[in-house]
Amino acid sequence: MVRYGGAPDAIWLYTFPSFAPPAGESTAPAPVLKPKLRSVLLHTGAVTSAAWNPVRKGALACATGGGAVYLWSDEWVSGEAAGGSGQAEEVAECVGVPARKFATCALRWAPDGRGLVLLDRETFCCAFEVEEGGEDAQADG
Repeated sequence: MVRYGGAPDAIWLYTFPSFAPPAGESTAPAPVLKPKLRSVLLHTGAVTSAAWNPVRKGALACATGGGAVYLWSDEWVSGEAAGGSGQAEEVAECVGVPARKFATCALRWAPDGRGLVLLDRETFCCAFEVEEGGEDAQADG
């Protein structure tokens, strides 16, 4: 993830090649490692905070000082029945914070990667992902 000072409302996501040499080629010359632009996330305001999930390495959360949190993931799998490929794809979403007059200036992931602490100038709130099916579905299954 890169954020340039000249464009504070954008986040550039790059894919970096592996530094490990191919198997059986330890004496080969070092390859030229060039990052590849993967996605650009454009926002209407300057990004004030961004953090990678500590457990799920393909999940990013960011804030712009407004009433929402922006999430990006490369773990979403489209359903084949719906015409999707069934392979992992990227998805970006905006999640509104239901608290009145709450402006998310900063955020921090929980150590287990299942929740976020959202920080306003004067207060904070906790956010958790809703798991598909919830507890009732797990108890039934």
